[in-house]
Amino acid sequence: MKNRRAKRTSHIADKIYTNAKIYSVALDGKETRAEALAIKDGKFVYVGDEAGVKAWIGDATEVIDCGGKSIIPGLGDAHMHLAHAAKKFGTCSFSHIVPNPKTDTPENVVKQIQETLKVYAEEHKEDPVIRGL
Repeated sequence: MKNRRAKRTSHIADKIYTNAKIYSVALDGKETRAEALAIKDGKFVYVGDEAGVKAWIGDATEVIDCGGKSIIPGLGDAHMHLAHAAKKFGTCSFSHIVPNPKTDTPENVVKQIQETLKVYAEEHKEDPVIRGL
């Protein structure tokens, strides 16, 4: 007779994160908060509380205690071809601004960046977007 308490391998996660502040957004756009999550085969299979994630723990599951730190969804860059994007964006270089920690204040550095950007924008009015580097 099989042990009825044995877990089915389909409900065993590869990796579990616990003791976390997890920010999530459901498909309907509803924001949620959780404290644990489980991943199986590279996909989220559980996001919720500590009690619920325990059902996903097996002998080979890697359990990671996040120590109360935050987990947020990965933010991936949209696909674009660099040469095409470069034609659309003007690039304002700030590389000449090298703050001296002994003499420059954060406010002074911000003023230098703003002035550089202002001059660039005046000289490149046709650029719909300006990217700073």
